[in-house]
Amino acid sequence: MLFGRDRELKSLTRLLDSTAAGRGGVAVITGPVVGGKTAILHELGMRSIAAGIRLVTARCTPAEQSLDWGVADQILGRGAAERLTARRGGDAVEDVCVSLFQMAEANPILLTIDDVDLADDPSLLAILSMTPLLTDTRMMIAVTICQDRPPAPLPHVAESLLRLPGIELVELPLLPRPAVRQFATEHLGAETADQLADDLYRFSGGSPLLVRALIEDQEAGAPGLVVGDSFMSAVAACVHGCEPEAVRVAEAVAVLGEHATPDAVGELVGIAPPAATRSMGMLERAGLLAGGRFRHEAGRLAVLGRMTSYGRMEILRRAAEILHRRGGPPSAVATRLLEAGWSGEEWAFDVLVEAGRQAFDEGDFVAVMKCLRLALASGWGTPRRLDVKVMLAAAEWRVDPAVAARHVPDLLDATRSGALRGSHGMELFRQLLWYGRFADAAELIDRLRPSVADRDADASLIAMCHVHPVLLDRLPRSARGSMGQTVEDARRILRQAEPTDEAMDSIISALMALLLGGVSEVAASCETLLKEPGVTKAPTWKAIISAIRAETAWRKGDLAGAEAHAQEALTILQPSGWGVAIGAPLSTLLHAQTAMGHLDEAKATVAVPMPRETAETAFGIGYELARAHYHLVTEQPRAAFAGFLACGQAVQRWGSSLSDVVPWRLGAARACLQLGWRRRAADLVTAQIAHTSSGDLRTYGVALRLHAQLSKPAQRQRLLMQSVDALEAAQDRYQLALSLCDLAGTPQLKGGKDEARAYWVRAQELARECNAKPLMRRLAAQHDHGETAPLSGAERRVAVLAARGHTNREIAEALYITRSTVEQHLTRIYRKLHVQTRGDLGNLFAADIADKATATAGREPREAVRL
Repeated sequence: MLFGRDRELKSLTRLLDSTAAGRGGVAVITGPVVGGKTAILHELGMRSIAAGIRLVTARCTPAEQSLDWGVADQILGRGAAERLTARRGGDAVEDVCVSLFQMAEANPILLTIDDVDLADDPSLLAILSMTPLLTDTRMMIAVTICQDRPPAPLPHVAESLLRLPGIELVELPLLPRPAVRQFATEHLGAETADQLADDLYRFSGGSPLLVRALIEDQEAGAPGLVVGDSFMSAVAACVHGCEPEAVRVAEAVAVLGEHATPDAVGELVGIAPPAATRSMGMLERAGLLAGGRFRHEAGRLAVLGRMTSYGRMEILRRAAEILHRRGGPPSAVATRLLEAGWSGEEWAFDVLVEAGRQAFDEGDFVAVMKCLRLALASGWGTPRRLDVKVMLAAAEWRVDPAVAARHVPDLLDATRSGALRGSHGMELFRQLLWYGRFADAAELIDRLRPSVADRDADASLIAMCHVHPVLLDRLPRSARGSMGQTVEDARRILRQAEPTDEAMDSIISALMALLLGGVSEVAASCETLLKEPGVTKAPTWKAIISAIRAETAWRKGDLAGAEAHAQEALTILQPSGWGVAIGAPLSTLLHAQTAMGHLDEAKATVAVPMPRETAETAFGIGYELARAHYHLVTEQPRAAFAGFLACGQAVQRWGSSLSDVVPWRLGAARACLQLGWRRRAADLVTAQIAHTSSGDLRTYGVALRLHAQLSKPAQRQRLLMQSVDALEAAQDRYQLALSLCDLAGTPQLKGGKDEARAYWVRAQELARECNAKPLMRRLAAQHDHGETAPLSGAERRVAVLAARGHTNREIAEALYITRSTVEQHLTRIYRKLHVQTRGDLGNLFAADIADKATATAGREPREAVRL
């Protein structure tokens, strides 16, 4: 079924009707290559059969053009060519004419000849001789001619035919936009056609074959135009339906892309620019090109895909050489070299390195890797290979640090020999820290700091050392007590620095300074940075900022956000690529999972392997804190206490400013409460309050909450109110909900049950916002405990002792019951109060245990760390 050709078919049908009435004629159908000429000839033939007109067909091909009387043989039957060859020229032509006219006397005839301009010369002469005589016969001749095919040896067929009287010329231009829209409506529906019509027309150029192929490619529910295999096959068919020279020109255009000028195409194909212009024009009239470029990238790839592997590689190599000689951009030349996989001459090495450097400046690190790997694979550029290797290592680190690690030994050797110095040192220093090679980093820092003149870069270097405290003794004493940037410094950097790769160390250090300083705008800064091209193109930077974003969410009580951002960070960069920094996203993820009650997921997080050297970093301390909190929730208070104590020993051993920002004492105090070591817990909380800076309201608020749990009832409400105020200011919804929960459970509130109810309602709302399911269960149990008192006397006695930290055996001995009875009581207690752990009981029965000394108080261990 043809579309968009109604006018042309009407003209041809009118001539066909005239032929049936005894007045024949000739129709010449012209148009671009693969423009629908054969299709309309076939449709005319089908109409002639339906009208009772005899159909005789012939098709001309380049292979048969040299065979005399080949077309006549198709028309008159096999053997005609041999018979006509034996006759003299004029007699043979006359025989053909007589034979056809005799056939027409018996029945009207439609003779169709496809690609008549490819007919053999004798047959062509016979056709030209018959044409003036058709007006008084019942014979119609319809032929197709490709308007872009080079002239035949005889005078051009189209010109010869059109000079004769009674000729009907039917031109088939590319389809107009309305015709494309109409065809799309018929096959895809009006709504889809309205959405896709413009793209259908733009990418097909109105070529019927390409329009039909694009419609075949469409998929139900696809958001836009699908350009698939049908389109690519159609483009390849169009191109290879052209003359050989035009095919080579199409291949050259595909290779040169936006640099496909007639001069460059001609040089690549080996023809003169006018010939290249003619072939490019033919491809444009066929709907394949627009402005000398393929209309869609899929079309370009289709042409390249039809080339042989060797032919494609060779033309790509020559295209790169031509573009280089003509002063083309290094990136364009490098693209062809990369596709060819060739760097066999020194100029190619130079181009690849320059293209890699430009790509690095633009943040396209994947392109950097491709260019520099190919450059280094050649034997050229010996004096510059070290610089190239540093740049390659830097690009690989930004994409996947696990891949970049292979360069470190060579770069270290170059540093020790003095061949590597200056700005390259900072890059190597960062990677040494990332991989946990602290001894090598310590060796490098003595060479590095004197060469770092920029204030922000030096602050970033100092911050790196504080994150890896084993290096602190390499810094001057004046730099050991500071994290490298104040809050004001950090704000200035984020305000002034462009988010380029060069500034990323300073930007990340600034984010960390603001995060540790409790500044609220860190989340917004991270969100902005995550949209910047300099970050989105560098997976490592993106993963680091995502990890900071996750920690920010955790510190604001956004548990689901913290989990999501941490998982995103671990997806952007697989655990194997994180080096020692893996402790950062894992610690945040573990905190969030534990607080939300996702204990199975938390167990899997704890099982993720990490480098041994992580323990010597701030990332390791943060992870150990998170793991110790997990041990608290899973009723492993001794393991938790050991973990918190190890954190304290580490920060005190290193003597870094981490001791002021790592609240290990609060976790240790909670573990002590579970173990019944109240005096030790009180000492730890007091020490934490003393060490907390005035600006760290989050830590101060949590410390006050624990202080309240350890204080007398008369002091408890005041301390919890102060905790709530501090956490309100710190904007940590989760910790605020915990303090409100404790406040709601405080006996003897001045406002009585109404005040308690108000605190409970707000805590419940916050817990729900945070998705803190364990806290929600605790609040539900607190509500039941305060209003319905479901526990029996025996159950309450067991619950209080369990809340104090007693084991089942100790409870059984104290109450003179069996351990089995204790277990049964605890099962009922957990069910009635909607709790899961003894830690939850400790929170519910804080008032019952605050005023009593526990039986284990005398067994508290001696201090292993300064408080």
